Amino acid sequence: MTAELSQVELERIFERRIRPGFDAHLSKLSSFNPVLIMVGAQPGAGKSRSMNRVLTEYAGAIPVIGDDFRRHHPAYNNLMSSPETALQMPQVTAQAAARWVEMSIDYLRELGAPVVLETTMRQPDVVASTMRSFRDAGYYCEARVLAVPREVSLLGVVERYAQQVLENGAGRWTPVDVHDAAYNSLPQSLDKIAASGVVDRIVVTNRGGEVLYDTRLHNSIDMPAIHKAIEQGRDFHSLSPAQHTQWEVGLSKTQAILVQTGEKNEDVLKTAKALETNKKQTRTESRAERVARKKLAAEKLDPERVRQMRERLYGDEPPTRGLSR
Repeated sequence: MTAELSQVELERIFERRIRPGFDAHLSKLSSFNPVLIMVGAQPGAGKSRSMNRVLTEYAGAIPVIGDDFRRHHPAYNNLMSSPETALQMPQVTAQAAARWVEMSIDYLRELGAPVVLETTMRQPDVVASTMRSFRDAGYYCEARVLAVPREVSLLGVVERYAQQVLENGAGRWTPVDVHDAAYNSLPQSLDKIAASGVVDRIVVTNRGGEVLYDTRLHNSIDMPAIHKAIEQGRDFHSLSPAQHTQWEVGLSKTQAILVQTGEKNEDVLKTAKALETNKKQTRTESRAERVARKKLAAEKLDPERVRQMRERLYGDEPPTRGLSR
């Protein structure tokens, strides 16, 4: 079940099922420029939406998404036929999907085609060497990264899995340790490509696409400022009240689906429970913040403090209220 595909098998599938899609795409372009855009974030952060935004900006660029290649694995359909075996799918197809990504970018780079590469940036050395290979081939290289709170992306992982189980009877689960490895490694990957001098531009956005930092606007790659922007975007408490409500509603709906489908996977249930605990803690902190604000407001409106302030501002003469007639 975990046997890796041979190089011959990998090449056969690539030539028959993956490369023709690239050729069809390129045949529709009258011309193109050598551009590489890496879209990076941990699983569940919203890379698909970010990919769509980049593909709109760079019309004609070819998306390369490793997860999309998994379905070409000979064992994929059997693995996804039941909830139990579906949990094994990511591990079983990992070797093939990774090799097909490598073969895809090698093929497209040789043609000088524009590429938008989705990545978790989990392996800094691989990220840097990949970008180096494009830079050496004369490409303009850019990194677009999403700064998304861990709580938000973890819910994204659980939501996707639960919805797939509800609709198809089985879903693709990303283990928490895999999620966290990507979450923790992304800043290191940016450090690596910046230090290597292989990146022309780094853009940090939040899940909604709001730009938190763009090296093009600052005319320099300021890594401390980039790290600060990532920390800002990853701060769960920086979400607006509407975003918090949306997160809580999403969690409640997902929990209901897990109950409806009779979910038994311990990692899934443990993750959902941890998110519920986080929700309760956040609500407690929010109540404490409201109490603190009310206390501060009460202090500011203390009659004696108000009288002293008025005297400092106006002296003994009270201010005129309203318009003179």
